[in-house]
Parts: sequence; C-alpha cells; structure tokens
Amino acid sequence: MRGFFLNTQNPSRDGSCLQKYLYFNLSAIKEKGTLTMARLTLDLGPRSYYNLGPEVEVALSVAEEPGLWGRSLPKPGRMLALQSVPGPQGSLHFNLQDVVKDWNGNRLENLGLYLEILAKGDRHSGVENTCDRLLRSLHASLLVVTLNPDHCPSSSRKRRAAIPVPKGSCRNLCHRHQLFINFRDLGWHKWIIAPKGFMANYCHGDCPFSMTTYLNSSNYAFMQALMHAVDPKVPKAVCIPTKLSPISMLYQDNDETVILRHYEDMVVDECGCG
Repeated sequence: MRGFFLNTQNPSRDGSCLQKYLYFNLSAIKEKGTLTMARLTLDLGPRSYYNLGPEVEVALSVAEEPGLWGRSLPKPGRMLALQSVPGPQGSLHFNLQDVVKDWNGNRLENLGLYLEILAKGDRHSGVENTCDRLLRSLHASLLVVTLNPDHCPSSSRKRRAAIPVPKGSCRNLCHRHQLFINFRDLGWHKWIIAPKGFMANYCHGDCPFSMTTYLNSSNYAFMQALMHAVDPKVPKAVCIPTKLSPISMLYQDNDETVILRHYEDMVVDECGCG
C-alpha cells in the first residue's frame, strides 16, 4: 500500500533535508488474519554511479501526540531506525511488523510515522541538490502479509490428519531477509569505484508441508515437503531465492582501466521453497 506524506519542510540550517509525516491506511487488513510480515520501502531515487551526492542519514520514528487536526501535526516518538546512506539512491527497507501489529490491534494508535533525512556536508558538497532531488523522488510503500489462521492449525489441538503439521507453522516461515554488503568490509573498496555496497538480501525460514502453497513454492518443493512429512529421512524443502536481479559496478582492473560491468543474479528479490 502507498503511503501519504502529509507535511513537508524545506531544508533548514541544522542540515535537515526534509521532515515528513507518513501515514498508511490499514483498513484493508483483516483483524482475523495473522500478521507475518510488514516491510516499509523508501525509494530515494534511481541508481546512478556517476553523480553520487553526499551521504545522508535517515531517521524513522513512530509518530506520537497528534494534537488537533489543522492546528498541529504529530511529533517524532520512539525511534525505529537510524541509517546512513551513501548517495542517496536506490531503496531502503525497514521491518515494521511489531509496529503494524500494534496498529492493527488498536486502530486509534495508528498515528503514522515521522521521517527525517539529514544531509552530511556543506553547500559546496552538493547538499542542496541532494535535498531537492529527494523532495522530488521520495516515495514510500508498505508491504503487509497476513495469513488466515484457519490455515495454521494450533499445535495444542489433537490432529486427525495422517500428515502432521509442524509447530509454529505461522512463525519463521520462508521469506526474504535484509543483507547489506559493504565492499569496505570485504576490502574491495580500493578497486570498486561505485557502488559502495548493495542490498544483496538472503532467504531463510521454514517450508512446512502445510504452508508450501502459500510460500511461492514449486511443485517439486510441495512433493518433497509431503514426502518429508511421511518419511523424515527425506530432506526438507529449503528456503531459496526464486527471483534475482542484477547490479552494475564501476571498478578498476589491474591496469587501472575503469570498467563498467553488469552482474546478473546479485540481489534477492523474492524467496520460496524449493
């Protein structure tokens, strides 16, 4: 679901690029469903390896103390994330499962989020251009995944089915996790010019037989999970990438020649059981 930015402030003297109040309408979420994932995505703009701006710091907080509509807007409350971003460009992802769970339990607590982006540097380092670009290109979306509790039998209830359903089938299911690879940590920053790193991500989680139809699984994974439920000697279906995307890198070879190269299958976009 797309987020609504309700207030915008111009860059101020304290280095703040923008301060925005972000609200998501969660009325489409069924209260009966079990929340399994809530991920906020902030799109900072298209990737460019030639016009990198100064580093920015992204601060995300829960909005509190709303005041009266039309007179005052919510203020930043509990800090959820504080992250430095080179560029800025590409997308940032934040796990908001606990926050959305609280909001879904009490809709009156959904006062939105408070987003502030601070630019590090002075006018000569392109701070003003970076702020202007962010104001034009910033978008936010919230991906929420819920499961029907009817598809997650209670582990305390006796089952008559011949095939057992594993405990915790609604928790720790196969999905994508964030993993940022910083080339400096690998010692590659001396020859890779751009990017400084990338969000590679990884897949992890359980693939129980009872949930394979909901986890982007192949027919083979379904049959393997079925056979494992019947015979534990058969290996379980595993959580693997099902969709990958490429990245581009600008680097120097041994002759100090600058090369731009496209590398396929570097970023995990989706996960499933296989």
